[in-house]
Amino acid sequence: MRREQRYNPPTTQMVAFCHGLYGCYHSVHVYVHTPGYGSTHVTVRLQTDLYDPGTAAPVRSAQLQTLDPASTSDIMDSVIREVVKDLRCEQFI
Repeated sequence: MRREQRYNPPTTQMVAFCHGLYGCYHSVHVYVHTPGYGSTHVTVRLQTDLYDPGTAAPVRSAQLQTLDPASTSDIMDSVIREVVKDLRCEQFI
């Protein structure tokens, strides 16, 4: 798991509003300012390797990287489901 702190700088954008039936008779320009802010991003990497118990040869490997996961156990459950589905599809289990 890796945590990264980032600073998002302030921004200024101009937004134009037009009024009138056929084209812009009146226009208003507004500047929208967004303050800068800090944020923390979490990256989780999960690797699963399956080996043949008779030969110790690798059978499958799965890797997953996700940004800001809600739950580490949700990620593991997702990888396990996909690996099991793949193993069933190829009749390993």
